[in-house]
Amino acid sequence: MNPQSLSRSSNFTDIVRLALCLVLLEFSAGPVFAADILIPFSPIRSSPTAINFLASPAADKVPVAFLPFIANGETGIFGYVTLLGSPIKDIELGLWLFDGSGTSSIANTRTASDGYYVFTNAPALVSGQYYFVRYDNPNPAALTSQVSHWKTRLLDSYYAGQRLNIGNFDIGDAALLTPVDGYTHALPITFTWSLRSKFPTDSYQVKIITSTDLSEFFISTALPYISNYTLSNPPPGVKYNTLYYWYILINAPDSAVGTSNAMRRITFTQ
Repeated sequence: MNPQSLSRSSNFTDIVRLALCLVLLEFSAGPVFAADILIPFSPIRSSPTAINFLASPAADKVPVAFLPFIANGETGIFGYVTLLGSPIKDIELGLWLFDGSGTSSIANTRTASDGYYVFTNAPALVSGQYYFVRYDNPNPAALTSQVSHWKTRLLDSYYAGQRLNIGNFDIGDAALLTPVDGYTHALPITFTWSLRSKFPTDSYQVKIITSTDLSEFFISTALPYISNYTLSNPPPGVKYNTLYYWYILINAPDSAVGTSNAMRRITFTQ
């Protein structure tokens, strides 16, 4: 693949992919991976307690964990990727445009041996447009130490020839621990997961989606470097003896967000 190949996405494509994912969930008897079904990785979250992706930190804000890196000299939109704290090469990344109502793919590239990536030919942004870089795990069943998705902060200003760091990030997973897949039980239920030990500034959220259209059903408040959450009261509109899915959101300090590698089935009873 050409590192700077251009492509476009469409709402129709997302609809077709969503329909295929629902078929997968209906007939799947094995593990479910977030990468299999989280097709619309939208920059906008519906929950009022969710982190606002439109917040745009300073372009040169770099997490402390990445300060030792010395950037290469190209102009463009750049950053570094690590896995469990170490640089990782040959990871495919996409540059996406958000125009306030939808997203489209602009270019793809791969990381170098030091984890460095750069998009050198991105068009200038106009008012109301935003760039973000997205990682999608190509094989979550095999690459279990990696998140399903990662999305950087939104970049709200860019002109041709500029050099801006859109985000340095780690694609290490926050593995789900309990409850097990297929768990059926009455509330309260405690959700647990593994912390990303090299990134104590992360916060986490438990997200539950419906099995019918994969829409958001419940999302917890942001939990600052905590590995458990107890759901004690029934969320509004809960349907008992109905299948849901749960997974973890990983929130970085610069407003980047990742999703856990796996998601699990859960059913609430009275």
